Amino acid sequence: MSSRGFSGLEMSPTKRQALLSAATSRIIDLHFTLVCGKGLLAVGADGLTSNCICEVSLVSTAQKSLASARSKLVKSTRNPLWNLIVEFGRVDLKDVDGIQVVVKHSAGFTSKPLGDAFIPVECFAENSAVDQDAWFPLMPTPDMPRAASYGDIRILIPAAASEKVAAVPINHSPVAELSAVKACHQAVPRPGQTWNVVAAPWVEAWLVCTTRNSDHRPWHMHGPIPNHFLLDSTANVPRVRANLRLIDAASWQLYHSWYGGGPTIQVQVPVGCPSISQWLAGLRLADPGVATIVPS
Repeated sequence: MSSRGFSGLEMSPTKRQALLSAATSRIIDLHFTLVCGKGLLAVGADGLTSNCICEVSLVSTAQKSLASARSKLVKSTRNPLWNLIVEFGRVDLKDVDGIQVVVKHSAGFTSKPLGDAFIPVECFAENSAVDQDAWFPLMPTPDMPRAASYGDIRILIPAAASEKVAAVPINHSPVAELSAVKACHQAVPRPGQTWNVVAAPWVEAWLVCTTRNSDHRPWHMHGPIPNHFLLDSTANVPRVRANLRLIDAASWQLYHSWYGGGPTIQVQVPVGCPSISQWLAGLRLADPGVATIVPS
């Protein structure tokens, strides 16, 4: 296990040792959100901002990258908003050292380092009933100039993420799954039907996995459906956020049976709906009573 500091999450030595001991035999569904950065170095041509991109890697105890994810490029800022949902799937904590985040400035075919951050695996072994929202400082690489601060990155670990292991098969058949979804896929809802909400980045990643071989991560690393990121836990009634997609109930049942996750979020089309296109255009899932959340 890593001997590095915890930076964003404070722990007593006793608690840290307990988590280290627990991690020796635990398998978790490792997923989190790299939300944003703040106060990053300005190395762009304007001297005031950077074009910020980051790569997140799952690092083994042998210091090898087991899987990785890459954010979108956010231009001309020192405070990038990435909202990168990272899903590393089923992970045995005894084999993992932690998460490495590498941040760079990108301009055309060239790039410059903006700093690295390391999140020890013990942070994900924490038993928490609430979301863990923490900032981790970026540290300079050997070839970076000296600075008083290199900025920070924000990581959101969902509530009790380490306690839920999806009861789904490890081995998947991309061709069979894609064929099954195509067979039941419905492009437009009909009056009276119940449709489901799903996190759009998860579906997009699934399509990448099923339509072509991915060089970035093995097939089995595609994790459970992270619909909890669509909900606002600070409100009395959960509210669905943006970055979602509506899918028919049959497709949802297939996805959920293969990968687990959730919660299930349902929307019913009005029985007497005169125009589906107008209903979709005016649909506000955050309004009370529009979306029904069914805990998994």
